[in-house]
Amino acid sequence: MFLFLFANFSSLLCANAAPLHVVVVDQTGAGFPDVLVIVKPLEGGGEVFRALSDKNGTIPARDLPSGPYQLIATCPYGLCQTTVRELMVKSESFDLKLPLAVMPTSGNTVTIGHIKHRDVEVQDRAGKPIPAVAVLVRDATAQHERWYKTGANGLTTIDVPPGVEMTVVAVGHGNLVSSTVKTDDDNDKILLQLQL
Repeated sequence: MFLFLFANFSSLLCANAAPLHVVVVDQTGAGFPDVLVIVKPLEGGGEVFRALSDKNGTIPARDLPSGPYQLIATCPYGLCQTTVRELMVKSESFDLKLPLAVMPTSGNTVTIGHIKHRDVEVQDRAGKPIPAVAVLVRDATAQHERWYKTGANGLTTIDVPPGVEMTVVAVGHGNLVSSTVKTDDDNDKILLQLQL
């Protein structure tokens, strides 16, 4: 009886999982070997797995339960720019080809200035605001992350540090959408549209 229940539970888990296939490539489109790829749940909870890409830039396929994830690709010796991507895994196979920029290690730079505020509005396809949507704001390497939540009008106000390119990610209702913003862009509202 126990084995029967366990088998049913296992098949249920597998039914809600989908394979993730990742290939990292350089700027020419060739496979990028020895890149460390880390996958973790977007809303916390530690890592799901980490692996090095093979000579073709391929990471072994992994089955992931449906949900939002963050993928971080980095080179051990600073040969490539750390690249971060958010993705929503659903019931079907997810194939990701991730280009990495080659970048030698450089020194840190500090930009002095005032933190600016930007309004973010999350809408559905019909243009209606969506309340209570989680909004992640992060830098290019995901070293600095902060979560916000939209109010009843689908709006939230985020902080954008000076001279930094930030990625804004809205996660809600089984969907995910992102946009990149710089402090020196105009102060227009950032509009994100979830495909509901």
